[in-house]
Amino acid sequence: MQKIYKVILMTAVAMLLMAGCGSSTPDIQEILQNTEENGGTASGDDTFFAGVEGSEVDAGTDVQSVADTQAQDQQQNITDTVDGEEDTICVFVCGEVISPGVYYFSDGSRKVDAVEAAGGFTEEANTDYVNLAELLTDEMQLYIPALGEETGTAGTESAATEADAANAGKINLNTATAAQLCELSGIGESKAEAILQYREENGGFQTVDELTQVSGIGDSTLEKIRDYIYVE
Repeated sequence: MQKIYKVILMTAVAMLLMAGCGSSTPDIQEILQNTEENGGTASGDDTFFAGVEGSEVDAGTDVQSVADTQAQDQQQNITDTVDGEEDTICVFVCGEVISPGVYYFSDGSRKVDAVEAAGGFTEEANTDYVNLAELLTDEMQLYIPALGEETGTAGTESAATEADAANAGKINLNTATAAQLCELSGIGESKAEAILQYREENGGFQTVDELTQVSGIGDSTLEKIRDYIYVE
């Protein structure tokens, strides 16, 4: 480094002499001697270059910090996406809509959103059948009937919901297992098996009162369990 500095210094002095600076120009040998004695210029140069190299290190550190921040942000976005998927619900929209199919919605969406996603009602749709303000649930099948369909009568959907609520906690005689029937007062294993046999032979129960047709079950037994059973 010191040799390079001498060459530069000698070149500069030569240029000054050529320009006619004359005696006012310091002696070249004196300048070089001072440089060798002091040795500070080289040290200063080293300090200078060390500073430059330090700046590059700092710049590299800044770039790495930015890269780390971007990576963290990207990972957070992925995490948010995965977390968001937990609130996604899947609904099968079919019947009298323009584009029947499976659609995905955010939790809290309503049936009106499902109908809109499916392209809206067809001209034959019974628009009075569905309560568009009702919330969607995961795995729901939203069926829109045509005009004239029996299931399309206004209020049918609400009536079905009310019936489900009324029968909550009760045992359906047409689907109950022997173990479930045994939970009823006065019904043991033998009577439970008799109920299942009657159900199989007669294609199920039409009414709760039909239970008295089963061998071993009379009116008194029926009255004890009437409030705990239903037929569907």
